[in-house]
Amino acid sequence: MSIHNYNDEIALLLECNPGLSNEMIGVLLTADSLYKSVPEDQARFRELFAHMDPMITANNHEKLIFLKFVKDRSEKSIIRQRLNSYLNIKFNDITHLKTYEQNRALFREYSGNVSEVIDGVLKWADFPKELVSILREKEEVRKCHDFYRMLQLYRDSDDARLRFEILRKLGLIILIARIRRSVLVQEMDDKMISVWKALRKRLGHERKSRKRLHFWLDPVNKVRFSEGKKTALEQWKKDMRSRQCIALKGYPMQVFDYVPFMTPKGIEIVHMEIRNKLKKDDKTDYTSFVEKMVRKNLEFPNQVRDVIGVKIVVNSEDDIQNMIDFLESFLGGSSTRKKEKNSYHKFGRRTLSRYSSKDYFVWKAIYDITLPHPALDHVQKMVELTKGNSHAQKELKERYMFLVDNPTDFIMEVQLQDVNSYLQSIVHGSPTAHTLLKKNQVRSNSFYKFFPKEIYEKDILALKNHTICE
Repeated sequence: MSIHNYNDEIALLLECNPGLSNEMIGVLLTADSLYKSVPEDQARFRELFAHMDPMITANNHEKLIFLKFVKDRSEKSIIRQRLNSYLNIKFNDITHLKTYEQNRALFREYSGNVSEVIDGVLKWADFPKELVSILREKEEVRKCHDFYRMLQLYRDSDDARLRFEILRKLGLIILIARIRRSVLVQEMDDKMISVWKALRKRLGHERKSRKRLHFWLDPVNKVRFSEGKKTALEQWKKDMRSRQCIALKGYPMQVFDYVPFMTPKGIEIVHMEIRNKLKKDDKTDYTSFVEKMVRKNLEFPNQVRDVIGVKIVVNSEDDIQNMIDFLESFLGGSSTRKKEKNSYHKFGRRTLSRYSSKDYFVWKAIYDITLPHPALDHVQKMVELTKGNSHAQKELKERYMFLVDNPTDFIMEVQLQDVNSYLQSIVHGSPTAHTLLKKNQVRSNSFYKFFPKEIYEKDILALKNHTICE
């Protein structure tokens, strides 16, 4: 564990520039903390993701086809033809080739996706705006949505950062194209609906009356909650005064409304939610998927097993094991359950990862479940549409029965939490909040892969020197 003497660091900064504001001192301390060390797996990452290796140059072009194009001095029409052949390999199957203009449209779409990923990673890192402005993608790279123009931009510049960002962008465009094909992004919503319907059917529908919990953070950052509004309000005010006395930020009291339901085994489910890692605000978003592949050095998109995730909240820790047993009565046991992790005391209290909060409690596992064939509903609609055509009806009904007899396997993540741990993870200011987990993950690992020291450290130092000496 490294020890920082912030008092000495602040004193030195003020000695150099007495006019520094508290906010700017925070910026400088954050800047100074960057690139002190790099992730141990960085070398392995650069082997797998050569486009994001800052040491790649036009002189070792055998590693990247793009750099071979850089060396190519053929006529524009010939180079564009070769570029299109490359895009057909990366974007399309070998029997359905597309024109340069068709591939150009896809390239433009993926180019915008990449900029969203870069912005998203910086947002998760939660750096001060002064650092974000330094690290943000160069404008000429951000606006470059054409493969041939990207090639020209790389050729015409000797700026190491601009060249790196072009290669990073191209590498992430190729990665997003692979993700889109590997996990069939456009079908994920249908998969999510199928998972939700299947689980609700097996978990039960006996709904109870609507309930409300009032919850907040106490002086030691633990969640407290109460059903009674008056009791909750009195305790919340008391806790906010205590937090103020020890210089902790106060937060408003929150409300959690829920309608619990009972399983056939008599377990009360307080709350259930499902999420798609490739969606944000009902729009396709690759940030979470790409960041995970980069952070974990995953070579293939199908190594990401938690694209669809289900969270089930029960009343107490005692209900967790009962819920596991019930789930596995229809999901299967160890034959379908993989990568089981837990952090509950009753299960031995193991830390989920080095990024997780010590106060975060959850049980989770990856399940390989069997769902109805995705084409089943479409064939059923065709059966309805072809009434009166006996030949078509016969063919479609045979196809329907074939699909019924051939369901598909699907991998999803299941998380179980008790209500206390769940509220702890969503309460304002919580040390277990998902945003803090992502911040820790990015700042500890993936930041250094997206923004390597060899490229960005000098710009960070320039900001620091300019701020101190101004």
